[in-house]
Amino acid sequence: MLSLRLLGAPSILHEGRELYLPAQKAQALLLFLAAESERSFSRSQIIALLWEDSAEREGRNSLSTALTRLRQALPLFPLRAEGDTLAWQASAEVWADLHAFQAAILAATRSSATPGQRIELLEQAAGLYRGSFLDGFGVRDSAGYDEWLRLERERWQQRWLNALDQLIEAYTAQGSWDRALQHARSAMNADPLQERFHRALMRLHYQAGDRAAALAQFRACRDVLERELGV
Repeated sequence: MLSLRLLGAPSILHEGRELYLPAQKAQALLLFLAAESERSFSRSQIIALLWEDSAEREGRNSLSTALTRLRQALPLFPLRAEGDTLAWQASAEVWADLHAFQAAILAATRSSATPGQRIELLEQAAGLYRGSFLDGFGVRDSAGYDEWLRLERERWQQRWLNALDQLIEAYTAQGSWDRALQHARSAMNADPLQERFHRALMRLHYQAGDRAAALAQFRACRDVLERELGV
């Protein structure tokens, strides 16, 4: 089993042992295609993303070298090359946390899921988010890849926050104030400017019988919005 973790600091594991990829752009290629698993890309698109300052022939040579290094370093090669295109190759022997996250969220939205199953699936998804998407990872001399990373980090954090929002709602419906408060605090710590989580904390403290904590949260919300946004 080959496991890729992208939700947090990136890691690649085989049978539980971490693999080291010496070439940064080979690793960047693997992680990019794992994150964009539902799309295929021409070699020219990949070259423009990772070797943007290179001529076409030089870029193609660099891409071929990166693919060779991945084949040599990985016990399973989870990429598919068809003609001039490259894509992620899904298989039962390859697992990625962001794919598992998406699958859990999809299952939680099915009408056949019971409230208990929905909570369990949302908890699974939320637990896979260890931190910012590819936290600490970057590529030298690749503005396009950096911009892609920025957008993906925002997108994945928002997906995680939405999962927490649904958990807060589900636990509130059960009267499980402690669990709802725990997720609301995690969400607010990640993004203090999201008023919905300040409101959730105010409401939960009040419903749990702690009016003073609800008022303190109101003041904290007011202060952070004034300090950060001037409103």
